[in-house]
Formats: sequence, structure tokens, C-alpha cells
Amino acid sequence: MDILVLDDESMEVLLEEAIPRDEVTRDPARPLRVLLEAHERWGLDAVVAPSGYGVPLRRAWEASLGDIYEATFIHGVDEGRRLRIVGLRRLMQLIRGSRLPAWFTPGVVHLPSVPRWRKANRIDLGTADKLYTVAAALRSEVELRGTPLEEADIIVVEAGMAYNAFIAVKGGSVVDGLGGTSAFPGFLGMGFMDAELAYALAKVEPGFSKARLFEGGAASLAGVSRPEELAERLREGDEGAEEAARMLEESIAKGVAAMLAVLRRPRRVYL
Repeated sequence: MDILVLDDESMEVLLEEAIPRDEVTRDPARPLRVLLEAHERWGLDAVVAPSGYGVPLRRAWEASLGDIYEATFIHGVDEGRRLRIVGLRRLMQLIRGSRLPAWFTPGVVHLPSVPRWRKANRIDLGTADKLYTVAAALRSEVELRGTPLEEADIIVVEAGMAYNAFIAVKGGSVVDGLGGTSAFPGFLGMGFMDAELAYALAKVEPGFSKARLFEGGAASLAGVSRPEELAERLREGDEGAEEAARMLEESIAKGVAAMLAVLRRPRRVYL
């Protein structure tokens, strides 16, 4: 979990700190302590808080516990297993009760610019952090390339450690998305799940855990745990690594192709 304090006038980075997610799970208050110290030192104007699957845009103190539970989407059995998302849930609760000028931000599914029919039977159209990637891509398209906002038709791909997400932007507005668990395989995660596989798992693994969603991707196919291992195996000509690399390549191409169904002629694809 990365904490960044930025002076938005000078663009100077005042503080940057990375906290391993396992430590956040053990001590969810640690990131909050860093933020409170930063607030005392610099007088923060706004804190964009970690928001999981997202919350309709609102100040943290205005969010309900229900909002936070939906944003961290985990059932009681996995809560007992102390998955990493439990630490995120507790941190969101702590931020909600703090004196910080913090905001929770939306995921793609919360945006009114995405038609209702594209949200049917869907939870993960792209989490809150994926929208930050869209903001960065739009800045490149509009401010750096000079495209008028109303003509900014782009597809944004975030290829992450666990998941890949694909988001369509038309006229500067997000209109559709495939989140990591509804898209194609990533490095760690399997992406979307065949409904027949879900049916089979419900029988053979009644305690089905969210941890399973972080398996089945390229890393599982190659038998590695880190991208560096995959790269080394590729250099050695390992067949399993080559298959895993092909999986990643095709997954990104398929995700972009899916977005072409709603955005026929994008100006650019941002990766």
C-alpha cells in the first residue's frame, strides 16, 4: 500500500512510503498513523483514501459501514481467515472515524456514465484504483496530446500484478469496463470464471475462498510466483513460461477487443 503526499502547485513529492500489504493486515492503523503525521506537518487539503471496489464519491465520514462492506466484498469465513482485504476494510473504517479530510472514491460500476444494462449481473467493472489509471491516461490524451475532452475516445488497460482491467472512455467519460475478476487471466488471477467451474467448486470446495481469485493466472501456468521468475524462465527457453507469456499477451488483446464492441474507433489504447 503506497502513501503519496503531493504539493499540487509545485508537483513536489513531500512523502512517499510503501507499506507491505501483510503489515497492513496485521496493523491496519499503520497507514493511518502515517497520514495523521503528514496532516499535522503539512495540513493536508484532501486525502484520496483506499476504496477497494469503490464507494459513490463522498467524504469518508459520510460513508456508512454498509458502503465499506460492499467496497471490500468478503464473506464471514474469509474474514476469519484474515485475508489481506480484511486489513483494507479495517483501515477504511479507521479513516472514516478519523479527523482526516478524506474521500472514498467510486469504481466503474458506480458511474452514471455507464449504462445500466452493462452493469447487470456484474460487480467488478473496474475497482477504484483502476479509475485513477483512467485519469492518468485522460491527462495524457487531453493535456499532453491536445485532444479536446469531448473527442477523447480511448481504451485504458491496466496490467497489474494480480489482474488486468480494461476500461472504455468515450468523449472523456467512462462508458464500460472489464474488471480484473471479470476479464481475462492476469499474472496471478484467473480473471473471469467459467460458470461450470464455479458450479464444480461449490460442490468440491464448500468453503470457497476469495484467495482462489488470485490463482489460475500466468504464474500458476508457469509455476512461478514473481514476474522476474517468469522472465528468467523465458530467457532459458522454458516451455511452460512461454505458454504463460502467450496467455498474458492474448489476455490483453482479448480485453481490448471486447472494449471495441462499445468503442468502435478509439484514438489510442493506453497500456
